[in-house]
Amino acid sequence: MINQIDFKMMKQVLFLFTATMVALTFGSCDPDPSPPNQEEVITTVIVKLTPASGGKQLEFRFTDLDGDGGNAPIIKGDTLAVSSMYNATVQFLNQSGTLNEDITVEILEKAADHQVFYASSVPEWIKFAYKDKDKNGLPIGIEGTMTTLSKKGSGLLKLTLVHEPNKSGTDVSIGDQTNAGGETDI
Repeated sequence: MINQIDFKMMKQVLFLFTATMVALTFGSCDPDPSPPNQEEVITTVIVKLTPASGGKQLEFRFTDLDGDGGNAPIIKGDTLAVSSMYNATVQFLNQSGTLNEDITVEILEKAADHQVFYASSVPEWIKFAYKDKDKNGLPIGIEGTMTTLSKKGSGLLKLTLVHEPNKSGTDVSIGDQTNAGGETDI
């Protein structure tokens, strides 16, 4: 008789314990909020320029494996021919640690939230035109054309990936970053 009472009491205690744990589990958890946008880790930017008329593909590369601070980035340039048009593509990579992740895929998946801007230290020598568009018909900048004008000289090409730019801002759709706002990813 004692064994039957102990068994019934254990069964009731176990039931109450289980019910309490279930209530605490469901009562203490809010629905899982959507994760905040996490900034992409980008260590390497590769710009490939292929002459529209054919010829050797040129590659410009920026690599900073340790991020801001630490070691200076490694920058590899090349020489553009005057009065030439190039098909341009840009690739963003995360090569930190053992990773070799192509961030370009994520940028294209969220294309409406990104735009690449190209600026030359001598703007009258190089013109960039967007070839790709997001779902709203606004530029992305992963693909485009770069045209050099007839002047010879040297300068720097600055490429900026902006997260959540105002793509409807004045001249943003033609590559002017002035009114874009947003945050610089790299």
